[in-house]
Amino acid sequence: MMWLICSPRPESRTRSRTLSASAGHPQLGVAGAIDAIVAGQNVPLSLLDGPVLIRAGQPGLTLATTARSLVIVENLQAAESLVSQSQINVPPRPLAIVYCAGQSSPPARRLIASLCSQVDATLLCPDADLGGVRIAQAILNDLPPAVGRTVEVSDPGEWPHRPQPPWPVDGATVIGLIRALRGPASTLARACLTRGYRVEQENSIRHAVSHWLANRRAG
Repeated sequence: MMWLICSPRPESRTRSRTLSASAGHPQLGVAGAIDAIVAGQNVPLSLLDGPVLIRAGQPGLTLATTARSLVIVENLQAAESLVSQSQINVPPRPLAIVYCAGQSSPPARRLIASLCSQVDATLLCPDADLGGVRIAQAILNDLPPAVGRTVEVSDPGEWPHRPQPPWPVDGATVIGLIRALRGPASTLARACLTRGYRVEQENSIRHAVSHWLANRRAG
């Protein structure tokens, strides 16, 4: 199985996430059953606990996995929490994890798309807010339709959490979420609007992923 991980925020951090997408050498953090291939040479990153940071824009870099399931996570804390779970590298269905540090750059999304195409199913786990919706949109927009149908977007608000102060109904967040209802992450956008406040993924990530994996194994 495989995991991907993305990154920081409150609403005030949305701008920094947007800026990170334009960085010259964006990074991904990988863990679990993911190896790198550079100029035909295998780099066995799966031997390390991770998440291991790599430069997504490095020439000749590709990522390979033997996993059947991929989890894409936005935040570093969530990635580290998942890595600590003993089930990640348990055969015959190991997991693979990638931490994408917020809004992914084009080189990072190409690596993510490649990993999505190598597995049977992907769980995309952003925070439940406008930044998370935009992260999910960018990743989903870069996937071929057939691969996109294998991706499920997780909503951390489905799990027990502490309610947060509501967004202003006429503010930029609500306006952005309404616009996102026409995009590929519309389900998450709608859930955010229904709740009216943001939910971070860190506290619920283990529950969400364990539930998803259990359903896959039962199926």
